[in-house]
Amino acid sequence: IWRAYFVEPFLVYMLIVDICVTAKDRQRLITDLGMTVLGLTAIADIQRLTGWWSPTWEWTLPGSRRVTGLFTSPNALGLFVVPVAMLHLSQVLQVLKRRIKPIRLSGQEWFSVAVVLASLVCVWLAVSRGAMIAFAAATIFLIYKQWSKKAALAVALALTLVLLVVPHM
Repeated sequence: IWRAYFVEPFLVYMLIVDICVTAKDRQRLITDLGMTVLGLTAIADIQRLTGWWSPTWEWTLPGSRRVTGLFTSPNALGLFVVPVAMLHLSQVLQVLKRRIKPIRLSGQEWFSVAVVLASLVCVWLAVSRGAMIAFAAATIFLIYKQWSKKAALAVALALTLVLLVVPHM
């Protein structure tokens, strides 16, 4: 757990800081990671519908099917998808904060929205509770940091309501 949740993300962060010098490099990396998430979501959809490419037979049963993408476990899929979703969500929130009504999103911003939604679908299909909690907590944190405390409280209450209303998986 220590390596997967702390050491590896720190090493990836150090690589990104070293490799991405300009803002254009960072934006390209974020876009490429988003394309990877969209591909993983397509694979996850196929896994959910058919049960193909699943590493263990327990996750292929129709009643308890969990997707893994190209990874060995659903939690590994969540570990990859959620941070990328938060990078894209951060970009969308920055744009929404700067814009005056009416809000018109550019192609890159719509791409970021698609990545966030695809990531949410991917985490939902993986049935990774840790990734779901991380997604919710990071969303609340981003809204708190970029917008206001009231907006973060409203999102926290909405997410709590969704968790109470939606049946358990």
